[in-house]
Amino acid sequence: RIFKADAGKGGAGGDGGDGDGGEPAASEESGGGKEGGGGDEEEEKGVKLAPSKFLNVIRRGAEQYASVWEHRDESHNLAQKHDTELIKADKRLEIEAEIRVQVDELMREELSNLKSALERDKGKGGKGGKDKKGKKKGGKK
Repeated sequence: RIFKADAGKGGAGGDGGDGDGGEPAASEESGGGKEGGGGDEEEEKGVKLAPSKFLNVIRRGAEQYASVWEHRDESHNLAQKHDTELIKADKRLEIEAEIRVQVDELMREELSNLKSALERDKGKGGKGGKDKKGKKKGGKK
């Protein structure tokens, strides 16, 4: 669309561009007709660009810059030495993720152990009541 609008503006001033520029100008002036079915034809004539694969990477980089470096005063760091606090924060996140995985595994094991212990206790619950009474009786004798 941008290319056609630019061609229409440039074509009005030049003799050679009237043929190409006249068609977009006519379709732009008839806005109601373009919306019905002409819009599809115009999009087919124009250049279609595929969505960029790198746009998300660029956005993430811009967000990272805004969050880390935008408000940071580096005027005293002329030698561009490393910032230990940034490194510590980055490594802290990595270590937390690793520890979280290990803790999740341990919690799953503990949960399965508790479930099996609960099932054993339920199985012994009916029998255990009779055994306890017998033991109590034995204790009273």
